[in-house]
Amino acid sequence: MTNKKIQGDLIEAKALEHYLARGYELLAKNFRLKCGELDLVLRDPSNVLVVVEVRSRTAQRSWETPEQSLSAKKLERIRKTTELFLRQYRGRFSGLRFDLAAWSGSQLEIYPNFWWY
Repeated sequence: MTNKKIQGDLIEAKALEHYLARGYELLAKNFRLKCGELDLVLRDPSNVLVVVEVRSRTAQRSWETPEQSLSAKKLERIRKTTELFLRQYRGRFSGLRFDLAAWSGSQLEIYPNFWWY
């Protein structure tokens, strides 16, 4: 396992811990389809489906924040994968929200409603 993969798993675990401590229910982790992957898929206490993209930046790319690293292509893959995920759960949620969990240096920042379509 590479250092990048280990670091990514740790940051994802920190993000998941953040949501679980606030009463969210984990529905899927690293949900993969041919069109893309969803890092975390949760249900919030008010029955809203929350799709969380977890991003981090290393010293190599310190000029770019985790938030800036999300390309239009990546957002489109998240959207398409979410649509396919929702087909399994049609009508079971009161809403949909996309959050960003961004790790910069030594701090996790959560951006609720970071993106919508």
